[in-house]
Amino acid sequence: AASRTARMSDNQRPVMVSPFLNFDPALINVNQGNEQQYIFAEGGQGRGRFERAFSAIGGCVLGGVSVGGARGLYSGLTDAQMNSLSSSTLRRSHLLNHMVRSGGSLAQTAGCIGLFYGIYDFTLSKARGDVDDNANTMAASVLTGLTYKLPGLLSGDRRAGLMGLARGGAAGLVVGASLVALTTGEGARRLLGGD
Repeated sequence: AASRTARMSDNQRPVMVSPFLNFDPALINVNQGNEQQYIFAEGGQGRGRFERAFSAIGGCVLGGVSVGGARGLYSGLTDAQMNSLSSSTLRRSHLLNHMVRSGGSLAQTAGCIGLFYGIYDFTLSKARGDVDDNANTMAASVLTGLTYKLPGLLSGDRRAGLMGLARGGAAGLVVGASLVALTTGEGARRLLGGD
């Protein structure tokens, strides 16, 4: 049986040697200090708007599938046809069909909204000279709401389309203001009841 052996390194700290690999793991751990282990672009720290867009899209998709799945579960449980199914296997399959259909539909819609928001946010940031502030968030949210409701304007009744466009812009404004309130330090403290 192999046993672990300790040896003393140059700075007199005991280092464990792996008995299974006959290899000292300290040889590959170059970063012994408190230095950062990430490589950032010259002159910048952290992720930019483009990298954050991918997280926003993924979050929208996950939120959409969660809410859509819950909505599908509710509609499946309240469906009148559910009680007429003879076996538990058929009921389970019927319920899962409701959940997957509703969850997938809402996830696709939310993912598209997240994609448009990310595109607008990144484009506005680049157009303003890489400015990263709350004005980009607000403008991208309003533009996303307008884009989401734009097909209603093009489909037929012009007045109803304009009303839908106004509602989409207003919804974008509310969501953008909520994002700014949650991500700004003072707004978050105020919302959470801090000083």
